[in-house]
Amino acid sequence: MLSQRWAKALASGAFVLASITMIMFVASVLAQNTGFSWGKKTTQLCMPGMRGGCNAPLQWESVDGYAGSAPSVAIESSPVALPAPTDRSLMFQSEAVESDMMMGGSVMNTERKVSTTGSVDLRAKSLDWTVSKIREIVKNAGGFIENATLNQPEQGIKSAWMTVKVPADRFEAALAEIKQTADQVVNENTGATDFTAQSIDLNARLNNKRAEEKAYESLLSSATKVADVVEITQELTRVRTEIESLEQQHRYLEAQTALATLSVSVTEDPRVQANPGEFQRGNIFKSSLNTLVDALLALGSGLVVFLISGLPILLIVLGLIWIVYRTARRVVGRMFGE
Repeated sequence: MLSQRWAKALASGAFVLASITMIMFVASVLAQNTGFSWGKKTTQLCMPGMRGGCNAPLQWESVDGYAGSAPSVAIESSPVALPAPTDRSLMFQSEAVESDMMMGGSVMNTERKVSTTGSVDLRAKSLDWTVSKIREIVKNAGGFIENATLNQPEQGIKSAWMTVKVPADRFEAALAEIKQTADQVVNENTGATDFTAQSIDLNARLNNKRAEEKAYESLLSSATKVADVVEITQELTRVRTEIESLEQQHRYLEAQTALATLSVSVTEDPRVQANPGEFQRGNIFKSSLNTLVDALLALGSGLVVFLISGLPILLIVLGLIWIVYRTARRVVGRMFGE
């Protein structure tokens, strides 16, 4: 009986001790999560320029734009005034916001920036007709001819090279229509370069620099010392120069992705004609007419040259013949008269 009582007493004591230990552990965890401190003085973080002073609750703004009161922070020291954020801190803040956006999936909703390029080699019956149709297709698509080169020798294969710019969203349709103008597509290549990451980076850097510009403008408006005004003005000029450079890069990137580039090569096939008989008859008539005209021109040129250079000699020869004729006639007349 005595041993059973001791066993029950020991079991009860162990249970009580375990319960106390568990309660203390739970209380410690709750104290760490809620900022509760056992017997220590808690103070709130005081930042310079905070509305309402150090006793006002901190206001915070999330990346999504929802505002609210920040939870109080438990520290063991007295209120400390934090220094104003520098350019490096702004950079860190921008990188943190960009990281949060990527973690939250906002990049997936960002408009993709893609530069599309392509090239196509065509063989056509009529070079002039095909080039004219390509110009019409590009114009209807809202694009333009960046450069064009035509090679049309009198004898040989005619060819043309064109570089066209069309809106990126009309690239596929324009390419399909251009291929339909030819009798044969010899070669075709298309490609794309994704500039989405560069676009996001440029936008983030621009936002960062614009925020820095506003901060310097605020400091400049409140500066009273000449040295401070000069220093802030120099920094403001530097930031604005960087903003202009980033904006120029952004405009170039927008232009690269807004228009697609297509290189078109067209070669006329001399073996294929729309109407061979008519074409040959036309060539024969044209060749004969050219030959007749050339002969008449040569005859006229010869007569002109003869009249200019040979007429004096002809007159001399005719004069000599006339003298000989008259002399011979006189001689014969005398002989028969006698």
